Formats: sequence, C-alpha cells, structure tokens
Amino acid sequence: MFIKLILLFKNIYKKLYNVSLRNKIISFIILVTLFIGLFTVTYTYYVFNKESNLQLKVLSETLAEDLSFQSVRYIKKNNIIGLMKIIRNMRYRNKDIRYIFIENNKGKVIASTFDNGFPLKLLKIHNNKFKKISVVELKNMYGGVWDTGYPILKGKLGVVRVGVLTKYSRIIVNSFIGSLAFVIILIIFINIIIFSILITFITKPIAKLTDGLKSVEDGDLAVKLEEVHNNYELSESIHAFNKMIKRLRDAEATKLEKSKLMKEFTKKIIDAHEEERKRISRQLHDQIGQILANIKIRLKLLENSSGIDNKIKNDIKILRGNLSSDIELVHVMAKNLRPAIIDELGLFNAIDYYIDDFVKISGIKVKSDFIGQSSCCRLQPEIEIAIYRIVQEALLNVVSHSKATFVRVMLECNKNEFRGVIEDNGIGFNYKEGNVENLGLYGMIERAELLNGRLDIKSEKGKGTTITFNVNY
Repeated sequence: MFIKLILLFKNIYKKLYNVSLRNKIISFIILVTLFIGLFTVTYTYYVFNKESNLQLKVLSETLAEDLSFQSVRYIKKNNIIGLMKIIRNMRYRNKDIRYIFIENNKGKVIASTFDNGFPLKLLKIHNNKFKKISVVELKNMYGGVWDTGYPILKGKLGVVRVGVLTKYSRIIVNSFIGSLAFVIILIIFINIIIFSILITFITKPIAKLTDGLKSVEDGDLAVKLEEVHNNYELSESIHAFNKMIKRLRDAEATKLEKSKLMKEFTKKIIDAHEEERKRISRQLHDQIGQILANIKIRLKLLENSSGIDNKIKNDIKILRGNLSSDIELVHVMAKNLRPAIIDELGLFNAIDYYIDDFVKISGIKVKSDFIGQSSCCRLQPEIEIAIYRIVQEALLNVVSHSKATFVRVMLECNKNEFRGVIEDNGIGFNYKEGNVENLGLYGMIERAELLNGRLDIKSEKGKGTTITFNVNY
C-alpha cells in the first residue's frame, strides 16, 4: 500500500512537472488562495462559535441572576401566579430561552415554562447546588442548551434554572460562514481571471522564447524574437537569444561556404582523377596494348622462322601465350580505369558487364536486380561515372575485406532519384558513422554527397555489410 502511494505521488509529480509555467503559477495561486480561504473560514468559524457560546453562557447567567432577584418577593408572598408571569414574559421577550423553572429549597418545581409536563431529567442536573452558581452546557438536549442554576437568596428560597438555546446562534454563525465562503470563492474566481490575464501577459515572451529554442533545436535559424521592454530579465534573455541566433546564422553561413568550397575542391579532385584515369586508360589501351600486340606478332614471326630449334620455338610459344594474357590484363585494367562501355551502352549495362567480370575473377556469387532500367534515360556523365565507381568500390571492398560468398546488388532508377543497395554475407566490421578511416569508403560517401545524395553503411562483426545510397538529379 505504501509503495502504491509513493508511485501515485511520483506520477502526480511527473504530470505537474510537465505542465507549462503559466499553468503552474495559476495552479499555485489557486492553491494558495484556497488554503488562505479555508484557513480564514475555519478560523472565523472557530472564533465566532467560541464567542457565540461565551455570549450565550453569559446571557444565561445574566437572565438567571435577574430572575433570582425578581422572584424573591413572589416566593416570600407565595405568589405563584406572579412568579409564572415574570418567567413567561422573560421567555417571550428572548427567543433564545428554551426553558425557565424555579425550584424551592425542598427541590420542588414551583414555576416553569413547560406546558406539556416537566422533564424530570432536568432536576438531576445541578443537584444539591442551591448555594452556588452553576453553568452546564447540555449538548444532547434540545439541540444544545446553556443551563444556569442561580441560587435565590443564597439558596434559602431555592434556585432559578434558565436554559438558553445555542442553535439560533449557530444558524447565524453558519449563515455568516456560508456568506464568507461564497465571498472567498468569488474572490478566487476573480483572482483566477485577473492573474490568468496578468500571467499570460508576463509569460507570453517566455513562451515565445521557448518556441524559438524549439525552432533552433529543429534546425530553423531564421527565427527572430520580438524585443520586450517591460521586463528587464526577459528583455535581456530575448536580446541574448537574438544575438546568439545571429551568430549561429553567421557560423552556419560560414560553414556552408566552407562546405561548398570543400565540395567544389573535392569535385575538381575527383574530376581530375577521372581525367587522369581516362588518359592512363587510353595510353594503356592504345600505346601499351599496341606495343604488346606488336611484340606478339614479332614473336609469331620468330616462331615460324627456320634455323631455330624446337626447344626455343616451344619457349617462344609459351612466351607468346603469356603475352596474350598480359594484353588481356592490360585491356581489363584500361576498362576498369575508364569503362568506355558506359558511354557506349549506358550505366546499367556497364555495371552488368563489371559484375560478370567480378564473378569470373573473384568466384563470389552475385545476384543483381535492376529496376527502371528500360524507362531510365541517360544521366549526366559525371552522375553515371560516380554511381559506377560507388558500385565498383563496394564490390572491391567485398573481395578485399569481407570474405563473403554472396553479394546482392539492387539498383533502381526513377524520375528524380537513383537508389542502390549492395549487401553481402561477409564477416562485417564495427562501423561508426562519421569515423571513416578507409579511403575507399570515404570516396564513396564523398561521391554521393557531391551529387546531393547520401550513402549509409550498416555493418556489425559477423553480420555482413549493407551499403545503401541515393543520388538526386
């Protein structure tokens, strides 16, 4: 049970903690006003009730004393009719009197205001106390009565008993307390309205400041708050906020400018790299290839010439075979450096041919899915070569590092975007975004970002690697 109460208070605290400052202040004002109002009503009721009881007690004593002096001559003359007349007149004049009766010195009731029989239980109160004043509150009789016994002639002639009701006084007190409670509730309601307007006026800049901070958190640096002049602390806070946003905007502009320059620099490096690859590829294909082909032809002529023994001819034949493999290797190197097939047959066919060569060389099984190949038009050359290099580098990393036996390549081309996924079942590695040490991976990311795209790498040890990229054009 105790734990449930703790959890309940924790939940209430959490809910109150998440309430806005404006609502917290208004709730605090309501609680304070309610507390003050409740304290005021309770204390007022206590004081009024106490004073009322004291006044009724004094009234009971005063009336009993007055009747004690008036009744002496009537009792001495045994004038019971006159005695009845004075007690009835007194009760008639004062509605708080519940009853009056007079006992003689023998304990016999000789006059009373009871018309329907005298309640004998009243005689048991103040018994044998004729010689001194006695006041008792009878809470359970007649709705509450202050009963005073006052000796007549020091008790020689008997005693006067006066019972004063408390209910009328309590009705007045309760009525007053009810009116007071209504006034307090009205004050609370008026306070809520006044303070709500006042707090809204005070906290409005704070709310704007909070909204501004949320906007900054969401990346919006164009926000600017209106300056306030009626609150020094808020005015300074908002002024500092606007200065901070201006500095952030300036820093962001500087960062964007540096990033733009860096991208331009990187693009120039990549373009120069591609041009150099293109030049080397052309030289390999045209010059080195021709030189090797010429050597192969001369070896063929030498092999067919007379005057050379069979052993030397056999060596020349083996050398010519090796040279054929070297020429093919040079052609493959030239094609990888600058795949001319992209310009001739398009991006998808170039990647398809590269995957075929990759399977032959590596022995790794590859499943390729090309979506939108028929409807995808030719892209700009720099976009096509960048996508080709991303796929090429991803597959080279599979061969070099992953120890995979299966790779899946999925490429999709639509109207505005080119997307790709390369995933393998290799050993994987611990990859942390933003901490790229492999130059090949870094080059892939840079190529995607230069084309307003993004490249993501997901990999864990023993769970393979997945590379996803998109390029916008």
